[in-house]
Amino acid sequence: MKFDDRSYEDIVRDLLTQLTGGVANEVHVAGADMDRLTFHAGPVRRVSYLAGKVEGKHGPADYRWTEREFALVAADDDPDAYVGVQLRPRAPRPIAGSSVTVNYYPRRMGPTPITDVQVGSVARTMLETIAREMATQYVQLQRVYESAFVETSTGRSLDRVSALVDTRRIEKGHPVGKVRFTRRQGAAGAIFIPAGTAVTDGGGARYLTTDDARMQPTQSTVEVWVHGESKGTALAEPGALVVIERAIAGVDRVSNEAGTSRASEAEGDDQLASRARRAIHAAGKGTLDALRSGLEGLPFVSGVSFGEYREGPDSPVPMPGMLRVDVALSEDTPRNRAVVARTIDGLRPAGIHVSHGYAQPLNLDLGARLTLAGSKLEYGSLDELEAEVRRRLESLVGRLGPGSTLRRSALITATLEDPRIVDAELDIVADGQAVAGASFSVPGDRSPKAAVQFAQHAFEALADASAASVISVHAHVSVAPLPPGGQSSTVEAELRARLEAMLAGLGPGETLAFLDVLDALRDTEGESHPRWVLVSEATVLQLDSESGVSTRLVAGGSTVVPGDASFSLDALTLEVLTQ
Repeated sequence: MKFDDRSYEDIVRDLLTQLTGGVANEVHVAGADMDRLTFHAGPVRRVSYLAGKVEGKHGPADYRWTEREFALVAADDDPDAYVGVQLRPRAPRPIAGSSVTVNYYPRRMGPTPITDVQVGSVARTMLETIAREMATQYVQLQRVYESAFVETSTGRSLDRVSALVDTRRIEKGHPVGKVRFTRRQGAAGAIFIPAGTAVTDGGGARYLTTDDARMQPTQSTVEVWVHGESKGTALAEPGALVVIERAIAGVDRVSNEAGTSRASEAEGDDQLASRARRAIHAAGKGTLDALRSGLEGLPFVSGVSFGEYREGPDSPVPMPGMLRVDVALSEDTPRNRAVVARTIDGLRPAGIHVSHGYAQPLNLDLGARLTLAGSKLEYGSLDELEAEVRRRLESLVGRLGPGSTLRRSALITATLEDPRIVDAELDIVADGQAVAGASFSVPGDRSPKAAVQFAQHAFEALADASAASVISVHAHVSVAPLPPGGQSSTVEAELRARLEAMLAGLGPGETLAFLDVLDALRDTEGESHPRWVLVSEATVLQLDSESGVSTRLVAGGSTVVPGDASFSLDALTLEVLTQ
């Protein structure tokens, strides 16, 4: 519902136009770049008023076009019959979709008994009297209209509107005071304390925070006004309010440094309206925001997307008045689905048909190639680094809901959070299809789940990697349980000899591939009864050059032998796996 107030001047103008046989307050809707309109009762003799809304410096503004800014337009078949007006080139254009109002006098008018409408005449005086009464009624109606809204109502009207969301004005004599919330040691970031947070003395004195409060990252405490749950709430002594009914993340404790007291005056309209607005948002139903907030507030919902009617064949619903909701569940169980259905039914708009479905998983395979800082990492720390990167990437993807956008730059940023990583490349594959662009739009009915794999890592060179050097090799070889009678020392010695022979045969510019290492170490003498069986997934070669460049050779990897480089097998560790 919308109410348009009318001023005394507007009413007088329209009454005079109608009294003298003209057409008053004819409304036209402006189109895009509108510069011409056609009268409903043409042809016309004269236009007395033309007004609408144009773009001003601070947004839409009322504007009246003068006779110098428009011209009458004649009909195509009769140059003397004016059927519309056209704005001149320099005249401002009305805003598309806004209303343009025009008063005019048709060329053919019926006789009018009023011949004197000058100021002071009987007819003019009576007309202005009527106009004044009508303007007074408009003012009263405007006040009635404004009394229905929290933003514009005052006094008793605001009390009634606020009561609809169970918010009452704090009257004179109501217990009020202040409490101080203290940050928990180690808690980082801003901490939000919502209005209505309950603090008690552990007995019958229950107080609620009056306003929202935010403890900034640089603050260790914040002081907040509180008021008693009712006018009969007992006054609290200093240090009595120490119990937070519902724990707040990051808050360690609460206390009132001074005792509470009775308010010396009633709460003002601004404070009451502020509390009422927060209550409306908290109790909101029937909006997309309410649906989204209610569903995303469920602990097992990882994302929500909405589909509304739009013209075209790709509309998610067939007609207006329908809404499609797709919900991504972190735990898809019959109980969780039932909770989602109840939540949608309790929050859906009245008269709107809501159909909901559950987003199917979208498999995102992320292939990461990392460039690591320094010369090398300690053995075993690469596994920890990979685990941390995998956790960050899976967490980022897990927060995306149906219909959201996955950006490659966000994945790179999350990967580079570790200072040990100086560069990274990521390959994205969605359900088997490679993603080539900078972003990927998740379909509205799918929920992404990431799987992260790592290619061979490179270390940032601290010196010229092409200089002549000796590359030290530390090999960790894993084999399956040895057959009866097998000796690990014997196997280790033979593996060392084979690997040394292979490394000695590599020349500058040749490729050292992990598969070639497996072929060299595999037991080919006893194919029917092998003396050992390699476990490739747990076998690793660490290559450290004198120039400070380190390379980790794992399954599927390879590296090129630098010029004038030779290999030295410094250590070989044999791991015999158990069943």
